[in-house]
Amino acid sequence: MASDPAADEYRRRAAHLRRLAARLDDVPLADVESWAGPDTWRSAGADHCRQQLAIDRQRIAHAADELRERAWMFERQADAVDAAAAAQLAFQAR
Repeated sequence: MASDPAADEYRRRAAHLRRLAARLDDVPLADVESWAGPDTWRSAGADHCRQQLAIDRQRIAHAADELRERAWMFERQADAVDAAAAAQLAFQAR
């Protein structure tokens, strides 16, 4: 069965959001945190930098999770659009 064009668009958007989430997952903040460790730099500024890196790492992980959740919602919307279109076709075929 062919998919509704609106459903196809939702699926394209979902795929795009998943790609963006994967790119965020690949941000090497863990490496940056290790490079900013006490062996590299010791001061109040260094401590603040490490704390900010940890916060930023959590924010990026949260953003990636939000993108995946929105993608999931788009996929469910696409399924609903396709189901409604199929129901309409079945009704018209009677």
